Amino acid sequence: MPITAYTAVAGRAADSVMPENLGVAAAIHVTASATGAAMLRALVRAHVLDQTA
Repeated sequence: MPITAYTAVAGRAADSVMPENLGVAAAIHVTASATGAAMLRALVRAHVLDQTA
């Protein structure tokens, strides 16, 4: 995400319009990362509990 933001801002001309809202894109990336981490934690816990039974 930081590389995308940098290249999007650095390559802009003064009158150009960015194709996406970077705030919304960042919020979606953070939400997706948090959801993935929660899913991974649940899968690892289920696997560990399955191994101890």
